Amino acid sequence: MAHDGQNSLLNDAQKSSLTVTLRLLEERILELKRLLHQSQSSYLLFRFENDLPSDRLDQLEQLFDQILELIGKAKEKFNLAEKTNTLSSYLQAFTNYFWSLLMDETSAKLARYGNVKPGLKAELDPLIDQLIEQLQMIDRCQRGGLGSDGVME
Repeated sequence: MAHDGQNSLLNDAQKSSLTVTLRLLEERILELKRLLHQSQSSYLLFRFENDLPSDRLDQLEQLFDQILELIGKAKEKFNLAEKTNTLSSYLQAFTNYFWSLLMDETSAKLARYGNVKPGLKAELDPLIDQLIEQLQMIDRCQRGGLGSDGVME
């Protein structure tokens, strides 16, 4: 039976904290379930390989399902609210996050790891700038669209 505001065992801040944690856990479990059925993928700087034997994959799938069931029970017991995530919010978080990371990869910022060799700024920084520009275009596209020439409509 679901509890509401005053009858809940959790205050609003506790309920919010529990909801966010279980929501993040649910998202990662669903991502891992998807990866269980993927054998390998190769990309440019990233390669994924499923190195577990099929009997362990089956066990993991069962464990993941049990975790999702427990999250469902917690949702019901503590009247936790679900949240709708939109692609636009994912894209906005994605572009903001990677913009921040890329800003820390410029030649000037890499100096924190040691002396920067001459010529690095000329080679690396324009590439970082182009990546940031592409992220900004993704952000503009999801907000209102780009024309066929890549310019905001």
